[in-house]
Amino acid sequence: MKTRFAIALLAFAAAAAADTKFAVADMDLVILSHPKTEDNRDKVSAMEQEAEAGHNQRRGELEALSEKIKAAAMDAQRPTSSPEARSQARADAEALRAQAEKKLAELREFDAAMSRKIRGEALARFAAIKEDVAEKLAAIAAEKGLDAVLDSAATRSGLPLPLVVWSSASVDITDELIAAVGGDRKAAEEALARGAARAFPGTQSGAAASDADQTPPRP
Repeated sequence: MKTRFAIALLAFAAAAAADTKFAVADMDLVILSHPKTEDNRDKVSAMEQEAEAGHNQRRGELEALSEKIKAAAMDAQRPTSSPEARSQARADAEALRAQAEKKLAELREFDAAMSRKIRGEALARFAAIKEDVAEKLAAIAAEKGLDAVLDSAATRSGLPLPLVVWSSASVDITDELIAAVGGDRKAAEEALARGAARAFPGTQSGAAASDADQTPPRP
């Protein structure tokens, strides 16, 4: 009884699969070909450059204060100076150190805020592209009577196994989808050859923040 049921279930599954229409699309190429992708990358890159400039400005101010702290510390230890002068130098060094610690906190806060802002902007722009692609894909699928579309670029995007091991060219709708979004396949292929991915580049401000993890010198 169980054997007959299993055979019947397999037969039903095979029949269902036979009635299912699949297609494949290289989503890396589709998204990289999108007319807004390069423009969005440029805008995100400009935000990264703005963040880097702001980081460098604040870092320069912090380094200038550090030099003043060192000079005041040397004055505080100068044997030829009077006790009053050395005491005043120590007080000046402590005041400068307090300023430097405040500047360091501001630098870290700036880097973190810019990193969040850039990432949020990049994700929002990327989501808009994905939404446009999804709408065009849904229209093509409806026109062709498709039940599912698999991503033939899954392995390239980092998945351990491909969603599509093999497919006939007749079920590949990549070019049709690229045309629907007004994309440029050649430009997308060139971007892939340069090592581009469908996602936006990581923020430079996050990397810049790492060199802010320094404590102003003690006088």
